[in-house]
Amino acid sequence: MAPLLNRGDKVLVVIDGEKRGTGTYNGDRVVLDPPLDTLAPARIDSARIRVGPATREMYGVSYRMVGVLLVWLRPPE
Repeated sequence: MAPLLNRGDKVLVVIDGEKRGTGTYNGDRVVLDPPLDTLAPARIDSARIRVGPATREMYGVSYRMVGVLLVWLRPPE
């Protein structure tokens, strides 16, 4: 089975339902591009990656991007 992402692939980052920026897959995980790179991992409740034509169409993904990283944050304490 082929991996969903390859090293260097760009993804759209959607946080709590809002398009917020981009990220780059480093071969192990998606690294958020600035300014999202300041988001503390402890704030992330869960994340999912989505790829494929339906996802690209639903989220209006740029031709340069492979898919979408969906992120849900923990509520502020």
